[in-house]
Amino acid sequence: MDAAALNLSLTITSIQFACDKLGEDLPKIFDSGLTRLARLQAAGELAKVVYDSPQAALWAAVVARFKALPATVGERLIATARLLLLGSKAIGRREASAGRRAGRDLSERATMFACESGFLVYRKKHGQREAIELIEDINEYTTLLTPKYHSCKRQAEAAEHRPGLNWLRTLFDRNEHFIELSNMGEEDRSLDVLLAVLLLGMLGFAIFFWTFMTMDEPIFSKWWTLSMLFGGGMTTGVLWLNYMLWPLQYAPNFFTSLRARYRFNRTTRKVYVLRPARYGGNVILDWDRVQAHVNWCAPRGMTHDDLRDPQARRFRQENAGGEFRIQGLLLYWPPFDKDDPERKGEDVLWVGPKMAGENLWQYIRAFMEEGMDAVPEPNEYEWLRKGFHTPSQHMEETVMGPSRILDRIGGRAAPSSTSMGTNVNFLMNVLWAPLHCLSERLCKWPTFPEEWNSDCGQRRREDGIGPEEPLRWTPRP
Repeated sequence: MDAAALNLSLTITSIQFACDKLGEDLPKIFDSGLTRLARLQAAGELAKVVYDSPQAALWAAVVARFKALPATVGERLIATARLLLLGSKAIGRREASAGRRAGRDLSERATMFACESGFLVYRKKHGQREAIELIEDINEYTTLLTPKYHSCKRQAEAAEHRPGLNWLRTLFDRNEHFIELSNMGEEDRSLDVLLAVLLLGMLGFAIFFWTFMTMDEPIFSKWWTLSMLFGGGMTTGVLWLNYMLWPLQYAPNFFTSLRARYRFNRTTRKVYVLRPARYGGNVILDWDRVQAHVNWCAPRGMTHDDLRDPQARRFRQENAGGEFRIQGLLLYWPPFDKDDPERKGEDVLWVGPKMAGENLWQYIRAFMEEGMDAVPEPNEYEWLRKGFHTPSQHMEETVMGPSRILDRIGGRAAPSSTSMGTNVNFLMNVLWAPLHCLSERLCKWPTFPEEWNSDCGQRRREDGIGPEEPLRWTPRP
């Protein structure tokens, strides 16, 4: 193996693969007659840059140090092999650690207010600044867009930079004065109900067992004591489990607002926010201060220290929110004073459904900056229902919507017919629709305070789906 062959190996994007390729030639290298001291010296020169080197920069470091070493090809091969092996081990340890911590701070599924509750839990433990930098991914390494930012002509023509809703249920309301959107996490309410019933059922069984086993036993007898210890331990364990699940499982989904409501009003240049008090409460935000993170993904096990690691940050983006795809558009309002320890004025909103990104941001930005005619007309699959669903409405709008779109624009079925995939989707979900609707009715539908005048004097309906007339009118103070 010569220097040219080694340089070819260094172009391989996988460190582990490069290590394997070099490992095949290590026996030949160690028979090259070099002294042990020479090998260690050459390896040490390159190992200086290895442990904290990001994967992308690792290759540049290898090539630069390889060319600079005043050594033979054999010494360089040994040193490079040591560097690659050590680097892969360091990265492997980081990935394994991240895997063990995956989902610690955000709910594994995108339940309603899951992102908000994950941020709240992390903020209580580590403070506002760390929560903003890690959970929201708002830090020195993040590119944020502002309302005045315009893509260049070439970018604006690309599909990913055009205003659009991308056939995702996004809009509550739309007219010439405002658009109204929500947050992510509507899909799994039925699973939340099942989990709550299961856990509360376990609690009821533990209490019943405890009572039943002690009711006929003399106090302080042997069996009474054993029953008290066993039943009390089981009840305590179930109570503790329910307590631990409260902030991430119960609080975001039950006895709270049904959904967040975000009204972007271009006439007043304000963003009117309705959300539960525990996640920041109702607030009015200035549009001109907003910044957009169009590639936000759930941290999936990252720690605050990992933010300095480009490889960990890249893995966060490549992982794209994990198997449940917890990623979307995040809007950020920085503090009024960056040196303020209380960070007054700082706020953050997750806007739109999962998988929303720059298209949705450009839709909001274009509407707020240019008007209603600057954004495309929403189609029937891009409207969200205000208020509560019936089981049939939930099935058709939330569950069957993606399948209908694939039938319509994906060519899966002939016009006025239904594909096999859509039928299977219906059969797999129809039994859970009543549970979803039950979960909705354990919440309340939030409404905008009249004193805000967020509707510009034209009262809008609070139930139903689809466009509402009038779309244009003269605002009243």
